[in-house]
Amino acid sequence: MAGLAVDGLVSGMDTTALINSLMQLEAIPQTLLKKKASTTQIMITALQGLNTKVAALATLATAAAKPQALELYSASSTSAKVSVTAGPGAGAGQIDVTVGKLAQAQVTVTGPVTQWPSTSLTITKADLTEVVITAKSTSLNDM
Repeated sequence: MAGLAVDGLVSGMDTTALINSLMQLEAIPQTLLKKKASTTQIMITALQGLNTKVAALATLATAAAKPQALELYSASSTSAKVSVTAGPGAGAGQIDVTVGKLAQAQVTVTGPVTQWPSTSLTITKADLTEVVITAKSTSLNDM
């Protein structure tokens, strides 16, 4: 049946070409609609991307509005045994501290003291002024 065609049998017209042309003509609105749907989808994708960027900007604006937003510097330590903080007036910089050995409690025991080596005792106050105490003798009771 593939070789059998009745195209223009009586009239001599190429009815197959005529039908194909009419089908193409009728398909134009559908083609335009598909093109418009594709353009609309591109616009939707672009608006979704814009929405994502606006949401990210809103998040950054919220963070910038907090009082801590102007604290530009932070402090960090590579050791869990050392704690560091950056105060409100902190500036840019880096300090490297190497701890060779941790401090340990120490107790020193001396021999018994029976008398003071001198008859005077000098005490330095916090304001760096000195007070001198003078005893009658070098006896510990007098001191």
